[in-house]
Amino acid sequence: MQKQHERQAKLNKRKEKKKEQQENAQKIAEAKMHRRLERQAAIEASKQAKVRKAQERLQQKLEKQEMLQAAKQAKKERARVVAEQKKKSKEEVRQLKHLQKLQKLEKQKLEKEVKAQQLMEARKKKKEDVANAKYHEAMRKAKERELKRQQAVLLKAQEKERLKEEKRRAKKLVKERKLEQKRREMILSRELKKPVEDMVLRDAKPLPELTRVKDLKISGSAFADLCMVQEFLHNFGTALDIDFDNEVPSMADMQGSLLNENDEDVITPLCQTMLLAALDDPGVEGPCAETALGVKLDQVEVNESNVSEILRLFIIARNAEPNEISDSLTDKPFTALSPSQKAGSLAFICNELLCGRTICREIESKIEYMSSLRHNKWIAEGNLRKLKALQQQKFPESKIPNKTTASEEKKSPGKKASTQATTATTTPNEKERKRKVVEDEGSDGSDDDDDDEDDDDEEIEEDDDEDDDEAGEEDEGGDDDEDDSDDESGDEEKAEPETLEEFEKRIKKLEK
Repeated sequence: MQKQHERQAKLNKRKEKKKEQQENAQKIAEAKMHRRLERQAAIEASKQAKVRKAQERLQQKLEKQEMLQAAKQAKKERARVVAEQKKKSKEEVRQLKHLQKLQKLEKQKLEKEVKAQQLMEARKKKKEDVANAKYHEAMRKAKERELKRQQAVLLKAQEKERLKEEKRRAKKLVKERKLEQKRREMILSRELKKPVEDMVLRDAKPLPELTRVKDLKISGSAFADLCMVQEFLHNFGTALDIDFDNEVPSMADMQGSLLNENDEDVITPLCQTMLLAALDDPGVEGPCAETALGVKLDQVEVNESNVSEILRLFIIARNAEPNEISDSLTDKPFTALSPSQKAGSLAFICNELLCGRTICREIESKIEYMSSLRHNKWIAEGNLRKLKALQQQKFPESKIPNKTTASEEKKSPGKKASTQATTATTTPNEKERKRKVVEDEGSDGSDDDDDDEDDDDEEIEEDDDEDDDEAGEEDEGGDDDEDDSDDESGDEEKAEPETLEEFEKRIKKLEK
């Protein structure tokens, strides 16, 4: 056995020596070829240098000849210009003398004409002064008559305006009372919709214990980037012509491909599709927007072999400077990056896609759609309020017990203060109970308080417009309509709830 092993080792050594000799022979042949090519290149370069020198000499001779010809032509041109200037100067002097003579003659003629015109104007002025004096006297008398007539008309108009102003003030007071009542109701509803502090709740529930995501093996930053990528493609996949169900892998598949646990790599195809969309819109500009051969990135066909280099150039072009991911892609392919770097590159592409025109158009269209839905909601709510007002007019017996009028409020301010004190000293349980009642009506909860406040403000504005229309109709009527409006305003003030319990009863009746 030992002899066989020794023989085998000798045979292996001989084979290795033969391989080394063959490699050395190939290297020597390549070196000879390289030297021959260098000699040929040097010979060609020397020939080209000689040709260039000869061409430069010819160009210098031609330039000297052109310079001499240009100097001769310049001398001739200068002599011609000097002669022309002398002729022009003589002609100008002769013309100036002729013009001076003509100007003297014209001045003499103008002086004679001016004297004659002054005499004619003096005669006309005397006649006009006499006519103007007669006209001004007649106009003064007519103005005095017109002023007396206008004063009489103004006195009548002022009397009518005073009566109208008194009626408007009375109607304005009624309108202000209505608005004050509506504002009180809106303030109460806002207070009921406000959330209650956690420290004030008596039946507070303990917070749930959050468990870790099942089968999660990657870092938190990588998982967050994958969640962002999946949510971005879910929202804007249709705008980018990406089928979310077929082309976007699940979270488990992406995690497996990041950790090289799956047989099939799903991250690289996803990166290719997103990179193609980013190269199309928003695109890249600058020196890094081209490959080493001068081809633009958006014209290169992206595949598994060049996706790493294109991604590196895209990151540098969009970021205006290299970062950690681009530095790592200089000496490593995309598949050899760490999981956090792969997820970070996908997140970077998502952030750049958000700057594109297609995504911006998609967001604007969704915003317009939501605003149209809100507008339709406000129209429906306005129609509901009108229907409720008509129902209250048809069935007045469903009103809540009346409240004291404005005159009784002035007489008994202590009662008003006591009611405010009762509303201010409500317990936390009562606040919570009232908030639940308002939520049962259909409010969105504490998360939509800002939207509810905006809706309430719009309701107040719409009610103000309705009151303005009602006031205009009352203006067209006579004194009898004013009396009826005063009676109605008194009934509405009486219908205002006095306490929060009455307000809850009123809400329940409106629900029915």
